[in-house]
Amino acid sequence: MGLDGKVYTGSRDTTVRVWSPYDGVLLQILEGYSGTVIALAVGPDSKVFSGSQDGTISVWSDDTGALLHTLHTGPVIALAFGRDNVLYSGHIGGSMCTWR
Repeated sequence: MGLDGKVYTGSRDTTVRVWSPYDGVLLQILEGYSGTVIALAVGPDSKVFSGSQDGTISVWSDDTGALLHTLHTGPVIALAFGRDNVLYSGHIGGSMCTWR
């Protein structure tokens, strides 16, 4: 869930969907993956991070839904922010990366 209350879901159809928490209305569809979106995290600055089996992590604007950056890794299975505001990502094969 974003800081403004929006709910984000990853999908097998290779998209991230943005929902209203108040009435369940679909607000936006974020596209740009070629694999299932498995992991999501909202950063302390309200940017949305999504990870896919296609080996990328996308950084989205919470306000506009615009794609801001794409990080290339291995197939992503987990994303989380630490207390240090660093994004930690887990990958198939057991590797982990950190992003500042």
